[in-house]
Amino acid sequence: MIANMMEQIDNFGASEAYRAATWEGKQEFIKAVYAMEVVIEQVTDKYRNKKTPKGEFVACCLLDYFYDVSPLEGNLQEQMESIFGDEPVLAQYTEFLSGIASNIHQIVREIKKVYKNNKAEILDLITNADGSVDLEEINDCSREYLQPWY
Repeated sequence: MIANMMEQIDNFGASEAYRAATWEGKQEFIKAVYAMEVVIEQVTDKYRNKKTPKGEFVACCLLDYFYDVSPLEGNLQEQMESIFGDEPVLAQYTEFLSGIASNIHQIVREIKKVYKNNKAEILDLITNADGSVDLEEINDCSREYLQPWY
């Protein structure tokens, strides 16, 4: 995780918003990115280790969401513009990422509600003809349940 993060931080300089930020603003941003990375990793590991359809669904949804909002998973400027519009400010993104890290339990509760409301459909999608459940199939269907978040 840290090695990936250090590689990506080098690429942040290509972002106009990152270059325009103060040194302190850049430090706060990197702290927020790191905090979100750690929290997402811990929570997804916790739920994935349960080895249940619900646990796998929570983990997959969190990872899909993380991939969509993380500055480490794409071009920083493009990520910011997709979330905040044409003229993003690094402080906005810092606050957004900090909010994800500090509200992770609320986010998990929302994902669990989505699972509960769609449980029968999800189980149908991941149940094989012989009646066995294939948890890896959840990754293929979890993204469609995130659409209301965007």
